[in-house]
Amino acid sequence: MHITTRAIILKKIPYGENDLVVTFFGREEGRLSGMAKSARVSQRRFGGSLELGSIVDLRYVPRAASNMVRLEDAIISTPTVGVMLSLDRIKAMSRAIELALAFLPERQSAPEKFDLMEDYITFLSRQEPDVSSIIAFELKWLSLVGYGPSLERCMTCGGEAGTVWSFSMDHGGVICKKCVRPSARRMDLRDQALEGMRRLSSGDGALLNESDGRTIQGILAGYVQHLLGRPLPCRMISEGW
Repeated sequence: MHITTRAIILKKIPYGENDLVVTFFGREEGRLSGMAKSARVSQRRFGGSLELGSIVDLRYVPRAASNMVRLEDAIISTPTVGVMLSLDRIKAMSRAIELALAFLPERQSAPEKFDLMEDYITFLSRQEPDVSSIIAFELKWLSLVGYGPSLERCMTCGGEAGTVWSFSMDHGGVICKKCVRPSARRMDLRDQALEGMRRLSSGDGALLNESDGRTIQGILAGYVQHLLGRPLPCRMISEGW
């Protein structure tokens, strides 16, 4: 039985001389891996459709005796050519793919996450990302996977006022200055940066200055590392993975 799905290519590993093991994110199927026979030497069935980040219409066959499916062919819907026009676009898509690999369970349907990822990659293929768009995507992604940070009030005392806050990795949200403990895993942020973070998290949009953008990106990188127990790899799409 052949199945056709909308998919995003997340990872590919050479297997033998001719084949590829491909990890993809199917809109209805979730994260799956499959064997693409002769994909490294034949352009007829796959062409350039298995480049990382490509959005494709993928046809595959489930295999009862294996966790991997058999990939039959793929047609590109949104190529990565536009993303490759700048290092900033490449970095942004590389991190999005790493987040997908880190947080998507196998064989679990996730259409809302797929739509977010598809829209973001399409956006990156058309224009340069700014720090606000990158942070907005990451906050939305964390929310969809169940780890959206709590930003409205102090996680300890419930207070809402203050000019200096800390983001607590252990609490997964902000705590006020009076509740901070010296040994806590945290990063400071000023009220202006917190307000920008809140607006981006809610989808209202915000234009961050360079300083606030760097602060929030540092917080999110630390928070993701805390959740995973390891930092995300800094691999680039051009390395082939």
